[in-house]
Amino acid sequence: MNDELFALWQPLRKYMACMSQTVDLWRGFLLTQTIDWLPQKEIGEWLERIKTTLNVLEELHIYDELSSLSISSQSSGFPDSKHINQAKLMLDMMEKGGSINSLKKAFLDTLFYEQSINIHLLEKVAKAKAENLLNKSDILMPFQLTMLHEIKSSTGQRAFVCSWERYVMQPFPVKYVMLFDVSDKWSPSEEEINRLKHVLMEETSLIFSLKDFARTVDRSNADIHPKWIGRIILGPVFISNVTQDDHQLQHVLNDIAAPDEFLGASRIIYEYLVSEGEESVKTLIDPRGIRHTKIQKYASRCDGEHSERGVTHLEKHLFAPHDVIQRLDSEYRKEIGHQLNSY
Repeated sequence: MNDELFALWQPLRKYMACMSQTVDLWRGFLLTQTIDWLPQKEIGEWLERIKTTLNVLEELHIYDELSSLSISSQSSGFPDSKHINQAKLMLDMMEKGGSINSLKKAFLDTLFYEQSINIHLLEKVAKAKAENLLNKSDILMPFQLTMLHEIKSSTGQRAFVCSWERYVMQPFPVKYVMLFDVSDKWSPSEEEINRLKHVLMEETSLIFSLKDFARTVDRSNADIHPKWIGRIILGPVFISNVTQDDHQLQHVLNDIAAPDEFLGASRIIYEYLVSEGEESVKTLIDPRGIRHTKIQKYASRCDGEHSERGVTHLEKHLFAPHDVIQRLDSEYRKEIGHQLNSY
């Protein structure tokens, strides 16, 4: 056996193990929380798509000598967004190499008879596993609308709740949910849904202020009035010997971990913005040429980070090993403003 080969594969294996543990921590936390307008089923399915995506990317790259998985090492810790964009395309372009079982048998036959690892066959086995995962399960997409249904508004106005997912350019997985009133003219036709999806996709390609986003959506369609918008941002993930963020948490991870150990910590942000009312307008026209009769007034708080992020409510949660949290000084804890979760 060639020990050098195993040494080449180990970093990706360790990275994916660390990320899998991180997603499990997030699941254990988020599924005990109440997120307004967002069913736990939506959150659970989103996290499952993240795990499946990581598994697919691992199998696509682990034995590929011509393509490596690139990690966004600063202020992220996730695979670069290009891999999410390329995942389905790469799988669609693969040659069909037969069933996994036949590929595994061919690999084992070669291993026993030749006493050597056939990297080409090993790569084909892994990519067949990735293809099976993709065929059987959903993965993250750069954008996907996952929920849209009508609800009864307390005011008697017709209202809808929608949820969508983004894997943004930073890159982070982000889950959005929006409650909006609609005029009597609006219906969830294919044309209207496509118009809404286009705005949601265009305006959430980066993580901008929620207040700015809400105003854009409000002005984009005279028949839609966003009343409440929330989002969950997963990350960054900090990993010893992988990420390179220059702050205390990264330094503590690096100090505690062994030279070849991938020790992780991570963050979740949950925030939302509420409309506090509306005001009449007469001169504002949407892109279709339809005149607005009202626009929303949003209640973002004016203090510090709430104002910068344009939100009414903000929660920041930090997940780190117990001995890492013990080494964070009080000034840093105060500065980051997180609720700390040890494990």
